[in-house]
Amino acid sequence: MESKDLDNNKEIKNKRKNIFIWSGITIFFILILIATFYDLQISQALASVEPGETATSNLFAIIFEVLGESVLYLFLVFSFSVIFWWCYYNVKNNWKVLCQILLSIAIFLTYIICINKVISYLNAYQTIEITSYFLIFSIFFASLLTLLTIYSLKFIKKQNISTLLKFALIIICVAAVSNLITQFSKGIVFGRMRFIAMNFVEDFSYYTPWYMLNGTGLKESLTFLGLPADAFKSFPSGHTTAAGITFTLICLPLLFEKLKKYKLFFWIAPFIYVVIVGLARVMAGAHFLSDVLFAILITFLATILFIYLFIQRKNKQKNIKNGL
Repeated sequence: MESKDLDNNKEIKNKRKNIFIWSGITIFFILILIATFYDLQISQALASVEPGETATSNLFAIIFEVLGESVLYLFLVFSFSVIFWWCYYNVKNNWKVLCQILLSIAIFLTYIICINKVISYLNAYQTIEITSYFLIFSIFFASLLTLLTIYSLKFIKKQNISTLLKFALIIICVAAVSNLITQFSKGIVFGRMRFIAMNFVEDFSYYTPWYMLNGTGLKESLTFLGLPADAFKSFPSGHTTAAGITFTLICLPLLFEKLKKYKLFFWIAPFIYVVIVGLARVMAGAHFLSDVLFAILITFLATILFIYLFIQRKNKQKNIKNGL
């Protein structure tokens, strides 16, 4: 009787899971279809930029342009910190110190890159004078954050650090693969002109649909406009790809039994954040709807791939070995 109830519960869960998956796929394809035909019109309706302007004045768009990518760097420093403590517990003394030094440098440099990114985006709206004092402060602040980040993980149990190692490796792999694909596609393959660049020259005849492979041709043919190379890096959205690193949170309930009851939260929260960042990028005029949608797809698929490789495949192999 109990066995029947368990089977029924399992069947109900699988049905709900399938409904959830197919609903998501359907919604995504409907949005892609809408973006394919109405990308330009959607940006014209949502972008908060005046004709001839090079930047938005919308506070919501500015906040997520400046800070939207920061979550990627925060996830990476967490990952490097987990590996730091894993090395402390598991690597032999001959290599332990070297590994920890290299990981400390990686955390420090990640913070430096994050600070520089934030400042570069702020400079588009408010000129910030980069003096030697500012550089010293940045180095001091990054060093302090590095020490605090490493120290904060000291209180996590050795067993949990070993479990979190999989999470850390998934984050690093997803970040590397998704951002490489995005940056290569933006600069080399698609070369799509940004809405805000067309808005600046007040000529939307340069609009191309997401599926058109412009390469570097469009940029080279429009050099007379005097636009920066970044003006032709619309598809897909880099900010949205970076924000998509939050998708890796969905693997935590798979790693920690106690978090299974919060599984829905670990699925919904990343999607909410990514949608907010994507909407902000459209409102800033930096990207079209299709740019955002494909950035979401790239990071989500990369996440599912590495969750399978690092967690689900190994679990299946263990179950087969145990005869389950």
